[in-house]
Amino acid sequence: MRNRSLCRLLSLVTAATALTVAPAAAADTAGLRLILEYGGVVSMTPEGTDVQLLAEAGQEPAVSPDGTTVAFTRSETLFLVDRDGADERALAGGAGGPRITGPAWSPDGGQLAYVESPDGGLAGRIMVVDVADGVPRAVTAPPSGSADRRPVWSPAGDEIAFVRDAYTAQPSIRLTTPGGDERVLVDEGAGDAVAWSPDGRELVYADGDVYAVPRDGGAPRTIAGGPGAQNPQWSPDGRSIAYTAGSGVYVAQADGDGAPRLVAESTLAAPTTATWSPDGQLLAIGMSVDDSGCHCIVWYFAVVAADGTGFTELPVMSSTSDADYTFRVLMPAWLPAEGAADPFDRLGGPTRVETAADVSRAAFETATAVVLARADAYPDALAGAPLAARAGAPLLLTPGDALHPAVAAEIDRLAPSSVILLGDESALGPRVADAVRARGVATVRRVAGANRYDTARLVAGELPRSGDAFLVEGAHADPARGWPDAVAVSALAAATRRPVLLVERDRLPPETARALRDGGIDRVTVVGGAASVAQTVVDEVAELGVSVTRVAGANRYATSAAVADAALAAGTSAATVWLATGSNWPDSLAAGPAAATAGALLLLTDGRLLDASPEAGAWLQAHRDSIQALTLLGSGDVLSPEVGRAAAQAAGIAAGGG
Repeated sequence: MRNRSLCRLLSLVTAATALTVAPAAAADTAGLRLILEYGGVVSMTPEGTDVQLLAEAGQEPAVSPDGTTVAFTRSETLFLVDRDGADERALAGGAGGPRITGPAWSPDGGQLAYVESPDGGLAGRIMVVDVADGVPRAVTAPPSGSADRRPVWSPAGDEIAFVRDAYTAQPSIRLTTPGGDERVLVDEGAGDAVAWSPDGRELVYADGDVYAVPRDGGAPRTIAGGPGAQNPQWSPDGRSIAYTAGSGVYVAQADGDGAPRLVAESTLAAPTTATWSPDGQLLAIGMSVDDSGCHCIVWYFAVVAADGTGFTELPVMSSTSDADYTFRVLMPAWLPAEGAADPFDRLGGPTRVETAADVSRAAFETATAVVLARADAYPDALAGAPLAARAGAPLLLTPGDALHPAVAAEIDRLAPSSVILLGDESALGPRVADAVRARGVATVRRVAGANRYDTARLVAGELPRSGDAFLVEGAHADPARGWPDAVAVSALAAATRRPVLLVERDRLPPETARALRDGGIDRVTVVGGAASVAQTVVDEVAELGVSVTRVAGANRYATSAAVADAALAAGTSAATVWLATGSNWPDSLAAGPAAATAGALLLLTDGRLLDASPEAGAWLQAHRDSIQALTLLGSGDVLSPEVGRAAAQAAGIAAGGG
């Protein structure tokens, strides 16, 4: 399929129907295109029209996450080309060097993994190259007699899964970091391809049957029986897995329940791959048949609706190759509509510190004050949201022993007259205070108590007395506990200027009791269920003469949804919803005062998959008539694009509408 002229490349011939399925209305394909290899890198509509050659003799095209660039290989070189075929440029390798195959984009589009085969044959190692500087580096070193192939990045971009072939053993699945730290996931019997679940928690592979294995190790579980299953691919929403087996294309439930559905069956060739469209509604199917008469492979191609009820017949593409045809795999890639944007906005940097600064830039054009908390622990910041809101200030994070450059830059931009440090010098050291003063800030002061409960009491003392307060769990031995409910209520507390006081699950700290007695507080809203704030604590609060109500759900996401309803009742609009992860605190901590300033509603969701926090999805679905925009807080490592897209779908927001 190499060195073919454009005329021969585009000589597509219509043949008999390649797939037999129940006819139905085709799914919406407006704006979508497909990228595939057919004697070169070709772009076309899913209907098989408007065929364009992007790169002659290019192989194995891979579309960048933002849909603007296509990577491909040509012999010993890795190339990039714009989606319209313009600006072809070499990125790695070169004539006379090792053979390059299997390019795969990192989730942020900044790096490409690929296979480098020094002998031009099956042996190979995984390489990673930065798109910006074009400097490659090896991240695996297979032993003699072994070859690494099929690299695929985790959704968070922190590991690369690949298959290692050995001449004396069955293939194994391995993981490596971009820095080269390698580990074995499945020792033998891994098939020839692996794919990540959208939430990054499992990987799926086929070895006769289809299996899923936890990323952290453990026994594989069976998804579907074969025989002969190959190339399993997870759907974008994480609910289904498509794979090919024999003459059919199947879709199985990712949880393994029920029998797989046959969505299409070929009468002409063997399906080899089935690739999901970005919205999970379509499958692009590559098929091939080995024609012994011409000593070649004949390729066929079709698109089918994922539920098996729709079918779009494409021209059947027949071609031959006299070189390396046994290694060719037709793997179509979907190209999103040109100019299409994710249906959400994102505020986030590579670290929690930079995310907080990004949130500040989005919400505050100017500010006379800044509230500063330590970046490596949450206690002091939990109570800071209403204080920051009252001061018209963003909540920024910095390491305890130095002022982070991103924070310094944000202070310079805002030019505040005062900075409030949360916590004593063990939390934010003298160097931080001195660095703030050196930026021309006139007033630098601390709000610091003897412990987190006392600091929260002092923060409450700086707020207008309204008689109301929120009470949340503010400490727990488990780092996944002790903060979610405080983060969930932070925007509401900021909007209403109501203090956030901290307790332990089974103990009312004396500092908090003092805040209730001395602060004129006679009404408390406990946020979280009894697993967070026990009834014994509620009873102690009531004994102080304080009226207690509880806003809670079955888990942190249900509690967040209940708080969102309370925010609506308090006058916050649902037009703009900010999504923060309920999986870890750093990127969510600074959201409260900024969301209040922006008039946004804050909702916690799972960071990898919306279905893992169904309460959040249900809340978005219930308020879809009001929601106009979504903003994700944190990078793609914190809140995956899949979460944003699923949330937008639940909220009824179209692509480009966020």
